[in-house]
Amino acid sequence: MSRIKIHYPSKAKVRSAAEALHDLRVQGLDVAAIEVAPDGTIKVMSSAAFPVVARDEFEKWEQDGRL
Repeated sequence: MSRIKIHYPSKAKVRSAAEALHDLRVQGLDVAAIEVAPDGTIKVMSSAAFPVVARDEFEKWEQDGRL
């Protein structure tokens, strides 16, 4: 039976990623999500990765700025 070894990123890597996120926000990137994988990788996703779909006509008008 083989066991999968999980390597989460170190505290230093997470701290470094947090500092990078702060710099990205200062530069104007809207950070929507952070993913920390068991293999140690850290992914940063902007809000453009998660498009907002209007549920009804009213919400669509609101998103378009027509209200």
